[in-house]
Amino acid sequence: MPGRVWTAIAASVTFLTVSACRDGGLTADSTAKAAEPEVLAHTGTLATGGEAGIGEVIRLDAPDFPAVAAQLAAGFPLPPGIRIEDVIAPLKADEPTDQAVLGVRASIEFLIGCEWATYWLESHLAADPDAMADAQAVLDLVPSWPATVATDGGGVVKMWTEVGDAARAMDPVALNDVGYLVNCTDVVPGR
Repeated sequence: MPGRVWTAIAASVTFLTVSACRDGGLTADSTAKAAEPEVLAHTGTLATGGEAGIGEVIRLDAPDFPAVAAQLAAGFPLPPGIRIEDVIAPLKADEPTDQAVLGVRASIEFLIGCEWATYWLESHLAADPDAMADAQAVLDLVPSWPATVATDGGGVVKMWTEVGDAARAMDPVALNDVGYLVNCTDVVPGR
């Protein structure tokens, strides 16, 4: 458990204060102070199920969380002009927050799905059939993404299937009604 060893080492740091004396000599005073342990997204702790989820526990408040989340999102397509940093921004926590890696992946997949649904809606408004077709191709895949399927309690896969069906029917009202307005409008940044 390297994380625990690092914490133990970081907890006992000695600071040396050197002062100049009037006679030109130096005096030294050492004081031991406890240093704050570095918080990393990868904890090395495994969650075994239940509310904690499955897989390694990830700290969403860690400074390196955005980089870890970006690695977890690797391989998923993004709409043109969308940066993964913006997609995962809603997941970053300001206070200590743990989530199993499977839950983090499911959240990332959901946010990426929201981006594609938004792209489809924007493309529909712009009457851009090529962009709508690109979005449709991805929206058809969202219900089968691994963490989405693994964590589905009966509603998320159904919602994404209905979003894809509504897009295929060229029906933005239905797309909004099946869950986009309720689930995506607060998490799609800048839209």
